Amino acid sequence: MWSAPGEVSRLVLPRIVAEAIEGEARAALPRECCGLLVGTAAGGEASAVRAVPSRNLADDPATRFEIDPALRLAAQREAREAGLLVLGHYHSHPAGPARPSARDLAGALEGGLVWLILGLEGGRASFAAFQARRDRREPSLAPLSLLAAERP
Repeated sequence: MWSAPGEVSRLVLPRIVAEAIEGEARAALPRECCGLLVGTAAGGEASAVRAVPSRNLADDPATRFEIDPALRLAAQREAREAGLLVLGHYHSHPAGPARPSARDLAGALEGGLVWLILGLEGGRASFAAFQARRDRREPSLAPLSLLAAERP
């Protein structure tokens, strides 16, 4: 089970974490990159402290992502020992916008997880954040406000 942050309305994303994810996404082109977001959550706000890259284990990494389950377990243990949470995950859309695809929506089954998407449409990087919700029959990803920060 994930150590999800509870319901949040905002994700604080430090520049250093955003730059690491963007570098990873550009290096993975034309495939999707993916990984875990580790940080803290309080008062309706999740704050990323670091990104933990994962190999993309999807059968078609150009259009899908799958995080290594062994990495997920190790990251959860390390986060817990450090007093942090695995907030959720991130992935890139190599040639698309930073919004959930139909596959993303279908995969948003675990409520509470933060989804950070990096779109590289036209080569320009843009981020958007969402949170998986359990309050409906169909999986849903609720938009979160995204605050860029200088430091974790």
